[in-house]
Amino acid sequence: MGQFDETGKKPGVAKRCVAESGAEQLGDAEKLGQKTLGALRGIVSHQPSSETAGRIAIWLWVEDPEFAKRAVCCTAPFAADIHAMPAHRRRQWRGLLLQADISGRDRPCPEWLEQSRRRIAALGRAEFQFHVAHWLNSIPATGRADQQPTPVTRLGSHLLKSLVWWSTLCREGHLDDAVVRLAGVRWSRKVRQRRVAGAVAFAVAGMHEATQIPDLAISPPVDSFAIDYLSPIV
Repeated sequence: MGQFDETGKKPGVAKRCVAESGAEQLGDAEKLGQKTLGALRGIVSHQPSSETAGRIAIWLWVEDPEFAKRAVCCTAPFAADIHAMPAHRRRQWRGLLLQADISGRDRPCPEWLEQSRRRIAALGRAEFQFHVAHWLNSIPATGRADQQPTPVTRLGSHLLKSLVWWSTLCREGHLDDAVVRLAGVRWSRKVRQRRVAGAVAFAVAGMHEATQIPDLAISPPVDSFAIDYLSPIV
């Protein structure tokens, strides 16, 4: 960890270390200096499309309250809940969330699900079910044409997609209901609408009992200065 403290003004060095060993090696934010945090934020801002920057963005979302709060996204309250957790619990969530899929694939691969299953087991199925159901239920339904779409950043849509995919590993009535609710949400960007709706469709297809869900049709994109202003990664 000392190398990060000593090279806090060199984002390239921090990026290379994360690329080689993974973002989880960063540990707890309070153990890093402000220079290091600034360098990590800089990587996300200047190279948002890279895999490494995406992993750092997730780490910052979990560990850095200011990073999560600056984004206009429905997932910000999720991050606030995690920030308020005891350190050991936050680390367990961090371990899972750093496995989030940030690729363009439309369904999870078996290897990814198996790795995620182990992370959820370490966290605890009941812990996962309770919090994810609560978070998803907190997102207002905005499916009607006269309602403003729900704001979601690029990173937020990938996190939602992953939470929904992970829910298929923890089938439970109130969690399934929370996943189905997302079909009634209209999101702020067409590609993000498709990403989350696709994850919901995948999860619903695997449910044992037939469930009536709202139309998963893709809503048109919405122009929003506040959303466009954000960094592309978030």
